[in-house]
Parts: sequence; structure tokens; C-alpha cells
Amino acid sequence: TRLQGDWSSDVCSSDLQISNLNNITPIISTINKKNNNMFLLEYNDITITPLKIYLKRILKSKKYILSIIEFYKQMIKSIELLSFTKIVHNFINFDSIAVDNKENVLLTNFSFSIDFNQSNMNDYIKNFFVTYDPTYTEWPLELHILSYILTNKLKSISKYNIEVIIQNYIDNNYILKTFDTQLVNSYKEESLIFFLKYVNKSEDYILTDIMKYYNTWDNYATSILFLRILISNNDGLERQNKFILYFMKLLVKNIHLNPVKRFSLSETLNNYENMLNTLKIDDYKDLIKHNLMFT
Repeated sequence: TRLQGDWSSDVCSSDLQISNLNNITPIISTINKKNNNMFLLEYNDITITPLKIYLKRILKSKKYILSIIEFYKQMIKSIELLSFTKIVHNFINFDSIAVDNKENVLLTNFSFSIDFNQSNMNDYIKNFFVTYDPTYTEWPLELHILSYILTNKLKSISKYNIEVIIQNYIDNNYILKTFDTQLVNSYKEESLIFFLKYVNKSEDYILTDIMKYYNTWDNYATSILFLRILISNNDGLERQNKFILYFMKLLVKNIHLNPVKRFSLSETLNNYENMLNTLKIDDYKDLIKHNLMFT
């Protein structure tokens, strides 16, 4: 693979048949001989460009908005395929997504992927938590709760602990800081009510319950990524445009601090496609025109 930029090895920790993931990216799979449970994902001989660099190159063109629209759909479909095989990528951000020469987005760097086909998930998942870091915005709140418990070697958790974790997460989440205070407070209150069920419960109980929501985690990280894209180009995107309003609403829904309030992957895709179908051609024209004027 010819890489433009600094990229880590693409390793997926899984005993699944990688051929099932061929629709995600054009990959050739080979078993890592050192460990039969590891698969090396090798892209075909194509030039790929880190997403952030690619978007920067096309920022002043009509392709910018159209690419965002298409890339999001591709990402959700890719994550959905992973979810079918019970794999969480667990590292979706600008550093793990590339664009190939056919303008397809590619998921790379599976070094931190979580395989939910493991027989003893409660022990297995502990290997992914080394430190408690509330600045890691791409993780949903429940993973920060899990990280807090495991890295502090707690046998259970208190209401005070939960309040601290929620506040730490909000304080360190610059995406949430761009939202209306009323919305953030409602997210905070709803998440506290939801996670109070963990107070004085055993570690195993909390682990088992948190893992019920694993199929929202990559969608959460993807929503954070696209919110970053929209917010970082605040001057270049018309926030009152219907597409931006609808899209932002969908993304914000999927980063709800209460996991049961997020859409499933199929719901996300259906809502997104319905949104695109309801928009008029003038909405897209206005969006493209505004982007060209302010970039």
C-alpha cells in the first residue's frame, strides 16, 4: 500500500473470517503466523490519503460538501458490517480513516479493535483499559465509567464517582461545549439518572451491562468525528441550511450520554437517507455556494 502520511499497522484482533469484511475495504487477509488469533489486513496496491489531509485539499471546491455527505454514509455502512461480526473498531478518528483513489473511505488501524465473540468478555475487555482519560472524546461516557472503575481498581462505584466522571467528561469535551447549555444539562441529568443503577453493584454486573451497548460505540466516535468536521469549518458552512441542521441533529442524537437514547446503526442509516431524500436541490446548491464563499 502506498501511504500518504504516517500510518500504523492495520491489525484486527479477531478469530472471525476476514472475508466477511471485504465490503468495508478492498483488503487481502493473511493470518499472522505469530498468533493465530491475529489477522493482518493488507490493502490492495492503491494510494490512500488520510481523511484530514484529503478534506483540506478539497475544502475550496464543490466536492467538499458532497464528499462529507457520501463519506458519512460509507462510514455507517462499514461500521454496520463490523457490528454484524461483533467487532468494535474502537479507534475511529482522523488518524484511522483514509480515502483511496476511488474516493472511498477506508477504516484502518484495527490495533485497538474489540472482538465481542470472545468467550469470557469480562476478563478480555479489561485489557483495553490502561488509564482513565476523560479527554478522550471519542469514547462514550459508559467506557469512561468502565475505565474509571478498572484503572482505580474499584470493586463497585458510588453516586459521587458517577457524578465526577460525568462532570470530567463534559468539562473535557469541546464538542459539547459548543452546544446550548440547556441541551448539555439535559444530557448530564439523563445520564446521571441512567447510570445510577450501577451504584454499589459488582464490577461484573457493571461490565456486563455496559457491554450491551457496544454496537453504539463506533457510531458514537463517527458522530464525534463528523461534528469536528462541521464545527471546525463553522465559517464555511451555513448552519441554518436544512442539511446542516438535520445532520447536526442526527449526530448529536448519537453522542447522547445515555446509551439507550442513541440510534442503532440501521436507524442511523435510515434516518440519514430519509433526510437526504427530503431535501430539495436548492438546499444543496445553497450549501455548496456558501461553502465556496467562505473558504
